Amino acid sequence: MSSFWGVVQYLTVPYYAANAGVTMKVLKEQAVLGVSLSDILYTERGQAAVYYTNQDFSFKRRGDSRILRFSFTYKLGDASIAKKKARENASKSELERAQ
Repeated sequence: MSSFWGVVQYLTVPYYAANAGVTMKVLKEQAVLGVSLSDILYTERGQAAVYYTNQDFSFKRRGDSRILRFSFTYKLGDASIAKKKARENASKSELERAQ
């Protein structure tokens, strides 16, 4: 029996990923199209090693980390109405404060 009995020692390797995406306004700026890609360089993977009394083991994980996403967002309603109300309310409050 060693004096290090019960002490777990391990080593992990850091992992990282590079992601990118773009968006574009369409349909008179009422909609937004987007596309993004996760883990462009295919570098996201896990690796670790555990050294325990009379037991040494390690693992390497490489999942399917590349994901391509498409998105479409459409703005419902009339955006100019909300902006007009906000302006009217702001001017009313300024007039009341000035009096």
